Parts: sequence; C-alpha cells; structure tokens
Amino acid sequence: MAQSITNTSFQVSFNATPVLTQPIVAIPNSSYSIKGRVKADTTIFNSNAVAASTRSKQDVNYQFTKGSPGISIGYLDFLFLI
Repeated sequence: MAQSITNTSFQVSFNATPVLTQPIVAIPNSSYSIKGRVKADTTIFNSNAVAASTRSKQDVNYQFTKGSPGISIGYLDFLFLI
C-alpha cells in the first residue's frame, strides 16, 4: 500500500537479484479523494537465476522508492513465499 501524490514504486529483490518492480500510480492531492493505493502482484522466477540453490539462507529485499517532494509513504502488509 502506498500514499503518494506522485508516481512511486516498490522494488523486490531476491538474493540481490531484482525480480519485480511494482509501480504505484499517484493519488490526487485533495481532501476528499482516496488516501492510498493497494498493489498486489505474483511473480515466478527460477531458483537458479537468483542463486537460491547455492545458499542455505535466502535474502528478500522489498524497497520503497519515494516520489517527488511531498507526501510519499509505503507500507508492506505481507509477503508470501512458496
């Protein structure tokens, strides 16, 4: 979920390999408009492509890229891995 008056995004990396970019469209800067946008994605990638089979521990990074100056907040509700 993100609240930003300019376009923003989340980047997901697995073992330092980018696997997904989630763009979030800006919300209107108005008192009576929506207060945020929810984004959900599913991605599939090969374990060899992210060196998962060679590691005993996996590293997942979920990074919010702020928009231009002004309101720009991102939240992670959950991350589901199979």
